Amino acid sequence: MNLAHSSALEDNKALILEILKKHITSEGRLLEIGSGTAEQAVYFAKQLPKTHWVTSDIEDKHPAITAQLKKARLANLHGPELLRVGEDDLYPFRCVIHESKHETSEG
Repeated sequence: MNLAHSSALEDNKALILEILKKHITSEGRLLEIGSGTAEQAVYFAKQLPKTHWVTSDIEDKHPAITAQLKKARLANLHGPELLRVGEDDLYPFRCVIHESKHETSEG
């Protein structure tokens, strides 16, 4: 299986890691909603070894996520989890800042 690739991650991973390191100061679990190709999860799990990164996405994305996780073989990388949003839930939200160029967020 060819592993999926996201150019958006390559463009923004250093900046996102810098921000994560400022806010993740202890051991714990982080749930990533909408893991997509899981490249981001693998990269950040390697960089933040005390953080247990839990991937999640719609079921169609699970084979790609599973392939990335198997290749990475990291003890702090988990999933994929299936999240279901019901009619009584608040609006689902996925942070997609990594999918835009850094210049887009500048005034």
